[in-house]
Parts: sequence; C-alpha cells; structure tokens
Amino acid sequence: MILLMIELPMALSMPISNPLMLFDSIAMNASDIFFILIIPLLHFYNGKIGSHSRQLKYLFYIFYPAHLWVIHLIMNVQ
Repeated sequence: MILLMIELPMALSMPISNPLMLFDSIAMNASDIFFILIIPLLHFYNGKIGSHSRQLKYLFYIFYPAHLWVIHLIMNVQ
C-alpha cells in the first residue's frame, strides 16, 4: 500500500489517454521501488537446487517470453 501511494501520484501526473497507459506508467516506474519485495524471498534461498527445479525450468523458459508476448498483445490491441 505504501508503494502504491508513492507510485500512483507520479503516474497520475502524466497525461494519460487511456486506462492501459496508467497501468503502463505505474509498471515502468515501480520497477525501481518494488525490487525491495524480493528480499524476503532471497532470505529463503539456501544455494541448493530444488527437487522440482529440473522439471519447472522448461516451464519458466516458456512462461517468461509467453507472458511478455501476451502483455504486448494486450497493450497493442485497440
């Protein structure tokens, strides 16, 4: 909630022609601040490969480019 209170006024200060541009402006600016959210996850990393990591590796190889492609399609469909 604190990060939203920081990011929303910055995003609303820019001229926005459609609601998707608001999301885009928040997402682009928030990456600098939201990095702090990864710290609790890094705390649990013990340096060992997990039991399911070999099977899930290929899922993530597909998911990462696929979700970026879907976001690109959503942003460009008018």
